[in-house]
Formats: sequence, structure tokens, C-alpha cells
Amino acid sequence: SDGSRCVACHTVSRDGRFLAAELWDGADFGAVFDLTADPAAVPTTTVVPPDRFRWEYSTFNADSTRLLTNSGFGLALIDPRVGMSVVASGLPARAAQPDWSPRGNNVAFINNLEGTWSVDFTRGDLAVMPVTPDDSFGAARVLVEAASLATNAEGGNAISHPTWSPD
Repeated sequence: SDGSRCVACHTVSRDGRFLAAELWDGADFGAVFDLTADPAAVPTTTVVPPDRFRWEYSTFNADSTRLLTNSGFGLALIDPRVGMSVVASGLPARAAQPDWSPRGNNVAFINNLEGTWSVDFTRGDLAVMPVTPDDSFGAARVLVEAASLATNAEGGNAISHPTWSPD
């Protein structure tokens, strides 16, 4: 809206093949680029064009066959190889900032959110959910409740941007 073109919210697949990025001003269209394609062949390096899906945050599964995106407080699943939505079951109703584990068996994310959208929330718990077969997800388990942070010296009521270590 202010004329800037932000590409800050991005992720690279673990195999280095794909780059997924939210483009423009936040909660706008995202795109997936094939980093192994010939750069002279643009626009064929764009696997998911920037006019199909909106998201703020995204994360690839271990074998780069799925991209879990976060728009507002909703999560959605995309096949980044062909740029199509994938029907998924078990995704939480209010979640943000997902990060797929390196082995692909869990997703960490922010759950039990309070606020207006996935960037500016005032409360959020750190949770993890198992990835189960057939594009489904198991029940979320809260690891750290945001309410417990208020008694810490630094205070606060929200956790953000969970990430996994490489191993």
C-alpha cells in the first residue's frame, strides 16, 4: 500500500530446490520459484505464479512435495511442484507461523492466538502437531503456554517464529 515491495517472509526447501516467498505488502500473493531451473528461462522458474495463493508464512516438508502456508490465522497445504491446493485434514482453526520439522514428522506453530492477524498478535502458545499419512495432521500439543511468559523477567504474552534445529 505504501509502494514498497517486501519479500521478507520466505523459506527455502531443505533440498535447496524451491524458494517460497510472500510478495508485496503482507497477506498478499505468494510465489514458489524453482532455484535449479535455468535463470535465463524466466518465467519458467516460477512454479507457483504470484496470482494464485495468498500467505504470510510458509514451510516446506522434508521432501519438498508439500508447502504449508499461513494466511491470516489459517493454514493451507499446497503442492509446490505443480502449484495446486491439496486437501488436508486436521489443520488447527487459528494458527500462525508454521515450521515443518527436518524429518517431516511434526510441524511447530503458534496456536491459541489472540489478535488481528499472523504478524500482529498479542498472545500465542508454542505448539506442535504430528504429520500423519494422506495429508493429514494430528492433534496439536502445546509446549509452552504464553501465559507462563508473563512471570519471566522479560515478560510478554506471545511466542513467535518457531524453528527447528537441523537435527
